[in-house]
Amino acid sequence: MNLSATRAGLGATIIVALLGLAACGVTTNSGPGAQPTATATTATTPAAFAVTSVDLAVNPSDINGTACGTSVTFTYTATFHVPAGTPGGTIQFMYTTNNGRSSTNASVNVPAGATSATYTFTTSGNLPADHTFPGVAEVIVTSPGNAQSPQVTVAGQCALGSFKVTSIDISVHPTTVSNVTCGTTLTATWTAIFHIPANTSGGTIQLDYSWNEGRASYNGSVNVPAGATAASFSFSHTDKVEPDHSFPQYGSVHVSGPNTILSQEVIPSGTCHS
Repeated sequence: MNLSATRAGLGATIIVALLGLAACGVTTNSGPGAQPTATATTATTPAAFAVTSVDLAVNPSDINGTACGTSVTFTYTATFHVPAGTPGGTIQFMYTTNNGRSSTNASVNVPAGATSATYTFTTSGNLPADHTFPGVAEVIVTSPGNAQSPQVTVAGQCALGSFKVTSIDISVHPTTVSNVTCGTTLTATWTAIFHIPANTSGGTIQLDYSWNEGRASYNGSVNVPAGATAASFSFSHTDKVEPDHSFPQYGSVHVSGPNTILSQEVIPSGTCHS
């Protein structure tokens, strides 16, 4: 065996190994018992601060069974999602609870490293019979980016009350004939005001009326829209004013539907003069 050649080959192998360690960032310390030391530098770049998505929830989320006219406060919670490892920042946004007819500007601060942030807002009111409240809610981010939440609505509808006439007010014009000359042609007009509970679905009032103390009656009707609490009906008769009160006489209204109720009888006061 050629000892010189063997030593030369071993030396070349050691040199190649040392070059490989140097390429991998490993250095060697000289001296007895010295060990290789590894050094590495890792540079971390923070993620860009942005809003990736927005969730929106409302509480209560359902109003089925709640009576129309009830005062309710709805609380909305927006959750903003942010990438991990950002330096944080401020989210600028606007929100609406009435389908964009009006909006409110707001902001929320997000600390470094946080992946989400929340913001709550409320709206209050009485539940109307036409179901126009609460409206559609939405959150729109204006900075950073322009993410927006899904549109959120409250499920169900408030419960409407029973449609009926609770009372009737009736009046007549003119209120007196004491300043009218007997034999003068006069038109007397009676007006009935029907009172209805709040927050009903509406309907039709069926009635009959009389201007001559019930000796003759005539049919009529009034359509009442949903949510209305009053409706009116007028009728008139024209004749000559007589001193014996044969005209004008007592007028009244009788409701036959949706329930039965009778008004008072009213007549202009006083007596005509000659």
